[in-house]
Amino acid sequence: MRDAAARAQCENNLKQLGLAAHNYHDTNSALPSGYVPDPADGQMPQGPVGPNARNDNHFISLLPYVEQGNVYKLWSFAPSGRQNWGALGPPPTGPSAYAIKTYLCPAGYVTSAFPYENFEIYNFGITSYLANAGTLGYALGEGKPPVEDGVFYGNSRVRLTAITDGTSNTLLFGERDYWEPNANGQCLQNIPDWGAWGAASGLIYDMGDTTGSSWVPINTLCVGTINYDQRISAFGSEHAGRSGANFTFADGSVHFLANSLNLITLQQLSTRAKGEVFTLP
Repeated sequence: MRDAAARAQCENNLKQLGLAAHNYHDTNSALPSGYVPDPADGQMPQGPVGPNARNDNHFISLLPYVEQGNVYKLWSFAPSGRQNWGALGPPPTGPSAYAIKTYLCPAGYVTSAFPYENFEIYNFGITSYLANAGTLGYALGEGKPPVEDGVFYGNSRVRLTAITDGTSNTLLFGERDYWEPNANGQCLQNIPDWGAWGAASGLIYDMGDTTGSSWVPINTLCVGTINYDQRISAFGSEHAGRSGANFTFADGSVHFLANSLNLITLQQLSTRAKGEVFTLP
């Protein structure tokens, strides 16, 4: 009963994220950027850089559309620095320290810090959801740049009309699972230092906090050769014994996809314009 209630709330959150993304698109003629890189940053791989770096990402841009306009008004978009970082309140001393209910799955309370990420003296509100970056998003440790075939990535401004694979066949958001029982030399037990919805510095690290990809199957754990970048980029959840995860599609619908979903199919769902033909299970 408890899992059913948590799953229903999670599905509603994802529906709200889909609706927020569509309303943002209606207002701005495109979906929000995954992150806005800082052209002065020397990180490699950084991906594309633009002349107007901002402390911004999709979750920040969607705040006014999930009834969090007051938090959005507190946000400083000036590039770099720690203007938005804060400690727990009440109220929080910085906008990034707010826990946003729509961004939290009630089945995700698996670490002592949840729903906050702690760094130095700062607290960051965590999100249980990842935006779809495509087949390869954050892979800094592997020295691989983002492929940018998904919907949210550096400087992205994807229009729904550009999702030519079809909005009913393309992912917008999916769940992230913080439960990690393994420590294979590359991963920490649980994921205590990733998942801040307000991660926005212009650095590629922001993608590790807020975007996922189809690099690995749903609910991949740190076993064998799976590395940290792959693990934090994996979609997953604790619903129904970790048998799958909920996803928002670009048409606004929400579906539960099982772990048994073929990785190739998951990758096809994560791309926006590769012309794949398949049937959703």
